[in-house]
Amino acid sequence: MSARTPPTKKRALIEGMPLELIARFFALSDKQACVAACLVCRRWSGAAFDELRRSLPSLVPLFEVLGPLMETEKGRVRLGIIYNAGELFKSYATRVRCITYDDDEDDAVISTGLIIQALTVHPGGILPNLRALHWQVYDPGLTQILAFCPPSLERLSLHVGNEYLEVDSVKRLLSGLSFYLANRLKFFGFGTAFSISDNGALSASLNAFLNSQSGLLEVKLPYYEIQDPATISAVCRASPQLRTFCGEVQDVTKKILLAVLNELAGRSASLRCVRLISESHEEEI
Repeated sequence: MSARTPPTKKRALIEGMPLELIARFFALSDKQACVAACLVCRRWSGAAFDELRRSLPSLVPLFEVLGPLMETEKGRVRLGIIYNAGELFKSYATRVRCITYDDDEDDAVISTGLIIQALTVHPGGILPNLRALHWQVYDPGLTQILAFCPPSLERLSLHVGNEYLEVDSVKRLLSGLSFYLANRLKFFGFGTAFSISDNGALSASLNAFLNSQSGLLEVKLPYYEIQDPATISAVCRASPQLRTFCGEVQDVTKKILLAVLNELAGRSASLRCVRLISESHEEEI
C-alpha cells in the first residue's frame, strides 16, 4: 500500500519547479487550464497569465494597462494615469503573439490619440513580438493598423467590413503594408464588403502588395472578387514557395482562368492547392 505524499511536500514540489518548465507546461495547455492555474498560487498565476496574454481577443485589455479608459466620439481614450504604467504596458505588450480585433465592437474602439500614446512607450511598434494579426476593419482610421505590424509579423488577415469606407484609404493602407511588411508574411488573408467595381479599383494596389512579399505560403481572398488574373500571377511569381491560393473570381471566363493556372503551375513547383470560386456562374474551378 503506497503512502500518500504529505501536502507540505506537494507544495514544496510545486514551488521548486523551474519557471521555464512551468511556462512550457502552460504553453501546451488550453485557455481553460491556464485560467484555472491562475487560481492555484502566485507562482503558477504569473506563468499562466503570461500565456493567456499571448493571444488577446481585443486590444482593450492591453490598453487598460495605461489607465482607465473612457468612451468618446473618437473611440476609447485614457481617462487617468497609472503610476509606472508605461513600464507595465511594455512588459505586457512584449508577450503578445496574436491579436484578434474587431473595431466595430462598441467597447473595442481605440482612439488614434491612445495609439500614439502607446507608441511613445514602444517607438518601434506597440507589439514588437506579434506573430499574427486578424483585424475586422470598420473604422475610417485605417492607418492605425500599421502601428500593429512589427517586423516579427508572419500572419495578417484583414477584412474591410464597412462598405462606405473610401477606396483610396484602403489603397493607402495596402501601400503602407507593402513598405512595413515587405518580404515578411507567410500568410495573408483579405476581403471587403465593397461593390464589384470598388474591388476592381483595388486590384493594382493589391497586386503591388502581393509583389512585395517573397515568402508567402498561403493566400486567401474569401470576400474579394478577383477581376484581374494578374492578381494570381503576382502572388505566385513573387512567392515561389506558395502552397495555397484561394479566392473568388468575377467576370473572368473559365477558359482564361484555366490558361492562367496552367501557366502558373509551371512557375511554382510548391503549389499544392488553388481554389477559385465563381458565384456568378455557381461553379468551382
